Amino acid sequence: MNRTHAIASLFCVCAFSAAAQPVVYSLTGIGTGHLDGTQFADAEFEIVFSGDLTEIGVSPGGNPQFLDIDATIAIDGISAGSTFLHEMSLVSNQSTSRLVFGDQTINSALAIMDGNAFVGYQLGADFGPVSDDSIDAVYNFSAQPTSDGPLGFSVISSMTFTATLVPAPASAAMLGMVGLCAVRRRR
Repeated sequence: MNRTHAIASLFCVCAFSAAAQPVVYSLTGIGTGHLDGTQFADAEFEIVFSGDLTEIGVSPGGNPQFLDIDATIAIDGISAGSTFLHEMSLVSNQSTSRLVFGDQTINSALAIMDGNAFVGYQLGADFGPVSDDSIDAVYNFSAQPTSDGPLGFSVISSMTFTATLVPAPASAAMLGMVGLCAVRRRR
């Protein structure tokens, strides 16, 4: 390996180790409610929020939590993507086997998913899909401020949670470098 390859490899390894690991969380479901006065019934929706694994903390109760999440919601036929104006949160409550999606600004749960699948889930890995047809705490989801106006759900009949780790650019660069070295070595 010549000096150029050594420097490039060192750069990739350093960039890889310093880079945050992006993660995208998705809550999809079917619900009835309103967005800025427009009613919808049995509409499919998707809430998407993302960050990186370095932002996962621990709640006072010892549960993994992700605070200050920027989130958007798309509702079929109503909105392609409204941004929640409050800081959102996601907590994996280990003692109750629950995943809690909440509004951190007003300290309120908006939707709670129950299931043994959440036992031991630390929010930092690919996960799901996990579905729950008995959503709790919808009553708190009444006038959530969004970029398209107040959002409320009167019913959420089902919800599915998925977490996906996104390859970081440094990972892609490192894989590219490995491929380049392999091709160069073949010649």
